[in-house]
Amino acid sequence: MTTKVDRFNFGVVLMELITRHKALDDTQPEESMCLVTWFWHVFMSRDGLRKVVDPILDMTDDTFQNVCIAVELAGNCTSWEPFQCPEMSYIVSVLS
Repeated sequence: MTTKVDRFNFGVVLMELITRHKALDDTQPEESMCLVTWFWHVFMSRDGLRKVVDPILDMTDDTFQNVCIAVELAGNCTSWEPFQCPEMSYIVSVLS
């Protein structure tokens, strides 16, 4: 276990907050059962992003820009290559 695991898990929690989906959901079709895999496919396009963000969020232009930043951060945190995960100081500064 390393701090990279913590950052990966933080990215998954961030994805859960953005989408309101569970990290693993066996009630979903196979291609969307794992949130991280589904997230990477869906969020490659900004058009898809508006469709899958938690509807409780008021999607003004400012909110959408902030969600895009959070999406990018979640993607960076869940990178398959551990050396690509950002440091916690960077994560904190982005969220600030």
